[in-house]
Amino acid sequence: MQPMFDDAAVALNDFATYLETEVLPAAEGKFASGHYRFNRLLNEKHFLASDAGKILCFGERLAAQTETELLQHSEKICGEQDINKAFDKIRVKHPDASA
Repeated sequence: MQPMFDDAAVALNDFATYLETEVLPAAEGKFASGHYRFNRLLNEKHFLASDAGKILCFGERLAAQTETELLQHSEKICGEQDINKAFDKIRVKHPDASA
């Protein structure tokens, strides 16, 4: 399983770099459409039978589940529930491409 964790750590770092270097510089201002317009957008443009509240609940559950799993795996990797220490241990084996 360790190779999968290593690959996941590299992929997450690559994605974070992409967001910081490609997406963030192009983001401008704030976008707020309100619940009604957002729900219409979900239903009419994206054909999703969902609404803002359901998506928020799903995201919160997914974030909590992901954190729990990361803590469990970090304990296996570095002996304690410390995600940053686990990533540091993984990074030793997989340095940045720029290194």
